[in-house]
Amino acid sequence: MFLVRPVSTAEVAAVLRWCSDQNISVVAQGGLTGLVHGADASPDELILALERMRQIEMIDPAQCSWFAHFSNSF
Repeated sequence: MFLVRPVSTAEVAAVLRWCSDQNISVVAQGGLTGLVHGADASPDELILALERMRQIEMIDPAQCSWFAHFSNSF
């Protein structure tokens, strides 16, 4: 099991590209409430922890996506 804590969308993209090249499954973690165990990872999966990405840059409803980046302010 691996844990990656990116601080930028570029880092997320690089991690996902590497995982794709290595055929490694990725489990994204955000709030870590654990209520539904949707972010539980198996030993052969990479955990992509997004808690350091705290500011939304853009929301694209047509693509059902959002972009965030790291912020030091809590």
